[in-house]
Amino acid sequence: MHKMLGRVLVLSIASLVAHQVGYAAQQSAAGGTPPDGPYTVCVATNPGQYVSAPFASAGQPSIQERNNWEAAFAKFVLQKYNVIIVGSTTCVTYRNRAIADDAVKRVSASQLKAIGTGWNPSVVTSAAPVPTGALGICFSDPGRPPVYYSGEIRLDFDIAKQNDKGAQDPRIPELTQRYQQEFLAFLKSKYGYANTGAYPTACQLNMKLEPEVTALKARLASQAPSAKFIETGWLPGSSPAPAPAASASAPAATPAAGGPSTGIAGVYTGSYICGGRVRYLKLTVTGPENGLVTAHFTAYFPPDAHDKVYTFTSNGRLDPATGKFKLIPLKWDTAEPPNVVMVGMTGTFDPKANKVTGTIDYSGCTTFEAMRGRDN
Repeated sequence: MHKMLGRVLVLSIASLVAHQVGYAAQQSAAGGTPPDGPYTVCVATNPGQYVSAPFASAGQPSIQERNNWEAAFAKFVLQKYNVIIVGSTTCVTYRNRAIADDAVKRVSASQLKAIGTGWNPSVVTSAAPVPTGALGICFSDPGRPPVYYSGEIRLDFDIAKQNDKGAQDPRIPELTQRYQQEFLAFLKSKYGYANTGAYPTACQLNMKLEPEVTALKARLASQAPSAKFIETGWLPGSSPAPAPAASASAPAATPAAGGPSTGIAGVYTGSYICGGRVRYLKLTVTGPENGLVTAHFTAYFPPDAHDKVYTFTSNGRLDPATGKFKLIPLKWDTAEPPNVVMVGMTGTFDPKANKVTGTIDYSGCTTFEAMRGRDN
């Protein structure tokens, strides 16, 4: 009996050693990871969350590879959900599929509303290719409203090379200082801007996508929630001379013939159709400044009553020649309602009829119509 137990014990130890040797060999062959290899998950925050599907990847992807994933995922979310990411987009690599799946579950279980997109790098969209250059924007001191924005400044910086080397383009400091001074002179000339603080204007010149510009604006808006924000359209080298003051006898300016007035600003009330139901809306529009408009979209729930009110901000452009405009959602002004997403709008402003009409840019939604000055 003792000999049999000894033999069994020896066999058991031998089996255990063989198992450990085999497992160690698998670990070594896979570079310290289980046989199924690393998987990556991308998450975009808006402040709700959009989650990619786990996809196989290298254990240590390059900075450029991560940048490409993040840019492609942000563009996918913009195209499919009509949402510009105003938070962050990050791609994290895990040791194996099980850990990646668990990460997706944790995101889905978080307090932020999470949407599983099914995206992976093999998903091809019709979105424009990622630009190779950089974008920049200048803005006035957020602590002293109103806050003024420049137009989007396009630069030839190689952002990918900057990120890989961990150093910024050497031209950035010099251009930042120059553009800050030019933008400040423009604001003094056109708007009578008189900020004498240490940093009356600032410029950020190393962004690679339009959503990053929008995200920066959203962060500034969160710092000064009650401030008025003005899109000036200024670009380097375009500072105009101050406009001459109108004399008391000068006639008021009138819209150019052949096109509708750009006086779209006002409060519009009306309705839109989503899910086959008519829903009430209020649209508060400010601007335009150089064709740029801001709109606050207010919806009511239940859809046929005014019991609960939710509002989000959109930014967009108005073509003064045709009255056509397109609005892209930016951020919630009120608390984010459950199971509701922000939507874009494509429409036309009719100054003669004093109304806006068009379509809601979201699956399951169709048209909208709202009249300016009409009681709720």
